[in-house]
Amino acid sequence: MTTRTIKSHDLKSGFSLLEVVMAMAILVTGMLALTSSMARVHTLDQSDTARAAAGDRLRATAEQLISFSEEAVAQDPETWALTITSSFESGGTPGNSFHVGSLGPGASEATGSIQVIRDETLTDAEVGISLGLPRDLNGDGDADDMNVSSTASLLPVIIRINWTSRSGDREAVHGLYLLGI
Repeated sequence: MTTRTIKSHDLKSGFSLLEVVMAMAILVTGMLALTSSMARVHTLDQSDTARAAAGDRLRATAEQLISFSEEAVAQDPETWALTITSSFESGGTPGNSFHVGSLGPGASEATGSIQVIRDETLTDAEVGISLGLPRDLNGDGDADDMNVSSTASLLPVIIRINWTSRSGDREAVHGLYLLGI
């Protein structure tokens, strides 16, 4: 039978204070990274929800404009353009702005605007959206009329929705053409 000598360092068991501190530091760092990632994912989710709600409202407003345009053509094709331009300007009915309401958690109240383009000489850069401008809107063979409110057969329209989210100021834009034929 052999005997084994037990040394004092063999009797120590457990962790030293330094090992515990290092393990806690690694654990806290991991928890902070996880918390930060979860907060960012939550913010992105809210932003996506607001953007989807704005897109839905843009589409609904575009459908209302198309319906309004079709009714105006049915009532009087000769005054269609004047009906559209006067209805969707400041002071017109329904007007050039609309209330959107909240676009979800973390977003401010949103506001919407409708811009009917009457000037054939405007460019895409000037209106801030690609619509193929300048364009002959009244069919007279040129694109140099400054106001086609009473003679247009084609009207470009820009719908915008603006709101503020936790990520900053946001805007959703939709362009379309209304046909007077």
